[in-house]
Amino acid sequence: YYVFVTPELTKQFREYIQKAILKNDPNILVVKDNNSVIGFMTYAEGKEGYFDTQITEFGEIKELFVNESYRGKGVGRKLMKQAENYFTNKGVKHIKLQVSSFNPGAIRLYEELGYIDRQRFLYKDVGETSR
Repeated sequence: YYVFVTPELTKQFREYIQKAILKNDPNILVVKDNNSVIGFMTYAEGKEGYFDTQITEFGEIKELFVNESYRGKGVGRKLMKQAENYFTNKGVKHIKLQVSSFNPGAIRLYEELGYIDRQRFLYKDVGETSR
């Protein structure tokens, strides 16, 4: 599921962040300590229609990153609160996010903030190398 950081991935990520900053799509929040970025979040309003849920409009946390040396110090919690306030002020009643099952620290944070597990995405490698 995870990919190794490559020059191409770094380039794509920079383009994604530049677009977010220039076009506000998705919205972006950045936390700095002095002149260093120590965390950021991207978020947007979304719509989906599934036959098995009544939640069709929502806020979505797309990315949340906190520099490892700042984790556990409230940075992620503050970013989440800002996004929640944004969505509340827009009249959005539900927020969704995805988190890797390999990220127990993030799962713990989201659960402490009241997020619940409503859906799971399962993956299986069926390519040539998995046989």
